[in-house]
Amino acid sequence: MTDPLASKTCDLPAARSPDRPAVVDLVTTPDGRTFRLLFQARQALPLHQNPERVVIATDSGSGTLRLGESELRRLTAGVVVQLEPQTPHAVEADDDGLELTVTIAPSCCRMC
Repeated sequence: MTDPLASKTCDLPAARSPDRPAVVDLVTTPDGRTFRLLFQARQALPLHQNPERVVIATDSGSGTLRLGESELRRLTAGVVVQLEPQTPHAVEADDDGLELTVTIAPSCCRMC
């Protein structure tokens, strides 16, 4: 179990960029990292992948999650998606913007 006093938190306001969503770090511990992604209308993250398991929770707004080259999933408030390590993915916000909470954590058995 992680010592909660060893975690690092940040509640500073995120700077906005016309090219990328703002990133606000919430918690970083040895067991993973949780942060918010704040997309303006039509902002996007290009196709990328993470070596760890990723959980994406949609807080508000709407958008599209692309998995690989062709699979699309709608992101709307309340939708939660878990991605296995090394899953290529991209995100694009709709006209109403998009706010996500993302948790990146090691695989449960550290073997995946």
